[in-house]
Amino acid sequence: MKSESADRRLRLDADVFYMDWKDIQADYAVGQPVPGGGVQFITGIANASAARSYGFEAEATALLVPGFTVGAGAGYDRAYYVNYTDAQTGVGTQAI
Repeated sequence: MKSESADRRLRLDADVFYMDWKDIQADYAVGQPVPGGGVQFITGIANASAARSYGFEAEATALLVPGFTVGAGAGYDRAYYVNYTDAQTGVGTQAI
């Protein structure tokens, strides 16, 4: 939603969203100790099954006097895997 005052001195923008993914894949990185110190990372892609994300964003801009504008914004995002089974261990996680 976008809104602007008649004199164009105040603007408000807002958005609400919900996303539901199925059959997704996720990148992963696993650190393995290296003899003599250090860590070597092994990377890959795993089947993550399903995920969700929802939240909002809002922004306001005001022209207080000519040449002086003030703005503010806020947002919230909750993103999580609904079901994710570790390919190496077979152990799964689910949303609580």
